[in-house]
Amino acid sequence: MSELNNLEMNKDDTYKTQKKSSNKMLFWCLFIFTFIMITVTFAIIYLENQNKNNNQIQQHTYNQAEKVDLTVKLTDTYHENSLNTTAYYYLDGVTKTEKEYYDEEYYLKEYNKKYRYIQIKGLKNKEIENKINNEIMQKVLSLDSNNYKEITAYVYANFANILSVYISGTKDKDVFQEELNYRLDTGEKIKFEDLFTSKEDAKIVLSQAIYNQLAKDYVIKEENYGDISKEDYSIIEMQAFEIMNDYNNNEKVEFCITPEKIFAEINNKNVEINMTDFYQYIAIYKRYLTKQSLYENDNQNYELFVFSEKDFEDCFYSKLEEVDENLFVEIDLYNYSENEQEEIEKIMKENMENVLAEVKQKANQSKDKAYYLYYSDTTSYGVNEIDANNPDDVVLVTMDKNYYMQYGKEAISFKNRNDTNANIEPSYDTANAKMYFYVDGKFISQEI
Repeated sequence: MSELNNLEMNKDDTYKTQKKSSNKMLFWCLFIFTFIMITVTFAIIYLENQNKNNNQIQQHTYNQAEKVDLTVKLTDTYHENSLNTTAYYYLDGVTKTEKEYYDEEYYLKEYNKKYRYIQIKGLKNKEIENKINNEIMQKVLSLDSNNYKEITAYVYANFANILSVYISGTKDKDVFQEELNYRLDTGEKIKFEDLFTSKEDAKIVLSQAIYNQLAKDYVIKEENYGDISKEDYSIIEMQAFEIMNDYNNNEKVEFCITPEKIFAEINNKNVEINMTDFYQYIAIYKRYLTKQSLYENDNQNYELFVFSEKDFEDCFYSKLEEVDENLFVEIDLYNYSENEQEEIEKIMKENMENVLAEVKQKANQSKDKAYYLYYSDTTSYGVNEIDANNPDDVVLVTMDKNYYMQYGKEAISFKNRNDTNANIEPSYDTANAKMYFYVDGKFISQEI
């Protein structure tokens, strides 16, 4: 019996020892597990914070680089998009292109229902192209279904991979207008802030433009002509504050753009922004540029200075180029003739090359001077009637090279923006000669 009791006691001791050992092992397992989990959690938090900090640093660096990269100079140039923007007229169930509308004199007739709309063609991405076309068409059709009259759609901007379309309609005394602004690389809508280097810069430009607009409107009122300095401008400051307050409170900004201006509307108040006045804040010329072309055909025959627009649709070739450090060339070739068009354009380009070769040689021989060549040739005649001996369209301005480096290129760019104060020839001392050539390149005379 005692042996049995001893055996039972031994079993209990063994069980207690095993249980104690098991509890001890469980404790250490839980301790190690908890320690590992705490370590992993801290590690994750640490890595997330590091990534967040790195992202903030990278984003800050990106924003800084982006701001520098997006800023344009007044002497920068741009090309129009190689995008066909065809206008159509809907005329009581019949659709005609704008050319047919005018050439075949449809515009002389009366219609119960007539509206003008735009369709684009030439994007490589047909999904984006169709999306934009459908949105333009649906907006026009919605106006038509709501009995609006004089419905029109116009392309205001078609450059730097963006498109700005203005749509309007009238009903009684009501005027409807809507602006559709697209980035052509994705088809997404452009926001007002996207036009500028940053949101903060957008506020700077808008605030100043609002004040300028209100001051202009105030002064041109008949009762305010006279001594402007004696007028009370406190009302302008209050109105400007109210508009900016609407903007800061996320009031939607409707806008459309041209290569020169931004037309914005905030809570039914219109603001016109001249981009040249704020060029250091304008980003739309560079923001959506891509390394790969977005277009089926890249025709870059027409080049302009930023913030300037094409003068004539019949200009088939335009070139702005600093050929050398002392030679800037501007060339415009126009053709108003539909007959023998390709042959006419070929001859005009050959004549242009002859003149350019002559001027390059002269500039190369006189490195102490700078030259501005302006070549503008037009024709409305046939091949046999092109006058190759007309010097009036070819002018070479000679100027002091230091003047050219400091002021000349900017003066040329202002001239192209129709700025009457731009003077490429600063004085008879620094720009003392004009040289004339026949369009075939033969030198004629020099004017002092």
